[in-house]
Amino acid sequence: IKACKDLYEILGVSKTSPEADLKKAYRKLALQFHPDKCKAPGATEAFKAIGKAFSILNDPKKREQYDQYGQAMEPQHTHSSTGGRQYYYYSDGDDDFSAEELFNLFFGYSGPTTRTYRRRQQPNTYHFTTHSTQNTTHTFVQLLPYFFLFLISIIGTLLVSEPQFQLHRTGKYTNLRETRISKIQYYVKSDFQPPKTDAELDKFESSVIDEYISDIRHQCYREQQYKESMIWRARMMNDNNLYRQAHQQTTPSCTKLNNFVRDYA
Repeated sequence: IKACKDLYEILGVSKTSPEADLKKAYRKLALQFHPDKCKAPGATEAFKAIGKAFSILNDPKKREQYDQYGQAMEPQHTHSSTGGRQYYYYSDGDDDFSAEELFNLFFGYSGPTTRTYRRRQQPNTYHFTTHSTQNTTHTFVQLLPYFFLFLISIIGTLLVSEPQFQLHRTGKYTNLRETRISKIQYYVKSDFQPPKTDAELDKFESSVIDEYISDIRHQCYREQQYKESMIWRARMMNDNNLYRQAHQQTTPSCTKLNNFVRDYA
């Protein structure tokens, strides 16, 4: 990989290869050189080079620019006092995604990250100042809606009354109680006034039970998702040890939920 002279050679494809061939080559090489699987010296650098090559060649615009200019991106003409031209250069830090993020996205592990570019240009104080001012104003205008949404959420939080109980001990909720039937523990504030009639108490404790079920159901879902992602990753990497560990991964919240439903449903 290190001896390869261009991005096509890194992936082992020709300049006329279609997108499907690029993906096939990347899938094979990324799994082969992933640091979690390949412990050979230089595997990490090779994995990064493979990710960089695929991220450029899989993007039609970047691929066209690479075929024409190589490492230097397409020149951009600007009006400046020096009359010079500006270029966008592609470097290792300018990938849309890191090699690991690209791998995770390709195999369905996570979501996108923020795109970053670095711009290298000949000195041009006037051009830089003008664009800096325009970018600052544009950014401020874009952030205004988010500022108002944040302000509205703060106001809404202040207007919403505090809950009567919490399933976990927190600042104000320090007094421990439990429901009469299912013995679910919950916490209330020191000034809590319990319902006066049995009907009102039944209604209150039903809301505690509903909250409890919702909480452990959410924890169960997260445990299942984590276990499934481990199994999927083991299959993609053809790692028998990881596959065995994934199947041995427990889901205690799911067990707790099933037991509760069985006993009190």
